[in-house]
Amino acid sequence: MFDGMPMCGRRKKVAVSGGSIDALPDDILGHILGFLPAPEAVRICVLARRWRVLWKRATSLRGHTPLQMCDLRFSHFYDNDDELLLMNQWFWHVVTCGVRMFRLENLRHDGFHLDDMPLVSQHLTRLELVGVDLRNRLCDFSSCPSLEHLEIDTCYWCSDINISSESLKHLAITYCDLDIWA
Repeated sequence: MFDGMPMCGRRKKVAVSGGSIDALPDDILGHILGFLPAPEAVRICVLARRWRVLWKRATSLRGHTPLQMCDLRFSHFYDNDDELLLMNQWFWHVVTCGVRMFRLENLRHDGFHLDDMPLVSQHLTRLELVGVDLRNRLCDFSSCPSLEHLEIDTCYWCSDINISSESLKHLAITYCDLDIWA
């Protein structure tokens, strides 16, 4: 039409040379989604089947305000390295987002290893860990000056645990297994 020629009933497919976003790996697409506000990212994820799982890789996905509360529950954890890395990334990302109340729950209680690093947060006031394998450095809450409420339920302590916190006012430890020989 633009060049003076009439349009035919058939349309030609245009060849795209390296310009398709679908050619990018999932990790990069997830990173790109992380720059979008959460509602926009969700809208984009319904466009194609491949995009439906990409929000899980978008660890920077959130709104523009600090998190008040996060309730992260999972049940079909198959203990492979990719899923372990992904869940650890989500856990540590939520903490760095300034969350105030955080519940991490493994619904199957089949053991989930969080990275054994000290928890550092100026904002965290309440933490609930359920069905998680705990190591000693993760229970060092001395860098969480606002933490007042800690619940540890159905967890497995893999080493000598020393819960360290000066701000803690409420501590509940229920149905936990201790490995005193570790």
